[in-house]
Order: sequence, then C-alpha cells, then structure tokens
Amino acid sequence: MGSGNIKASVNHNVEIIRNRLPLIEVRKIEKSTDIFFVMTNRKGTQIPAKIYYLAGYIQKLIIVAVDGENKEELKEFLQRFNRYIICENEANEIKNAIAKALDLVNKNVRFELTKELMPENMVERILRDLLE
Repeated sequence: MGSGNIKASVNHNVEIIRNRLPLIEVRKIEKSTDIFFVMTNRKGTQIPAKIYYLAGYIQKLIIVAVDGENKEELKEFLQRFNRYIICENEANEIKNAIAKALDLVNKNVRFELTKELMPENMVERILRDLLE
C-alpha cells in the first residue's frame, strides 16, 4: 500500500494498492494479511518507517528486502531484532524468503512485538533525547 513507483506483476494471492487509504481501511487489510513485505531504499540511509511500525504493532511475518549501497549495514542492524525475514532485493532471494514465510504461516508462528520498536517506547526515547 502506498504511493510508490514500483512496477510488479500481481497474481491471485498478492495485492498492490497504489494509493493512500484511510487508517480504518488499512487496519482491515493488515488484519487479513499473513505476510508483510517491505523494501528498503536504494539510496541513502533512511529506513522505511513501515519496518518499525509493523514490528511494534503486528505479530505477523515481515519480509524485508534490502537494497542499495547500505544493504549490509541494514541487514546487520535489522538482524539484531530477530524479528524479520531478511533477503536481498533479487527474485530468487525474495522467492526463498516467501517460501520460508509461508512455511512459518502454515506452522502458525507468531513473533513477539519488538518492545524497543513499539510506538510508546520510540516516543519515550525521542522525548528523553530531546530533554538531555
């Protein structure tokens, strides 16, 4: 979901929504989704907020495809949370990550919410840093 410029083919079990939706609609879609997929930026060091948002809100699987000049650093950073299935932004790597995720879905695996990434902890950290 969102206003990205990614062009991808879609099949019967994948949906790409190319516009913004009201939060209530987003929540409905999230509830019915088994696996979330997030791709990092090709340039720069900014980590998409969706990576944090999902890990602190949903116990479902999150695949993160790393890309760009800082992908090794991003992998290293994200692996410490033991929360994501991380792959390179390459077709075979993504297929393998999806296969792994589907296996975990079939086993009904749920992840613990990452306390460090939960909104209230992020806000507390930001406020603490501002006050120091």
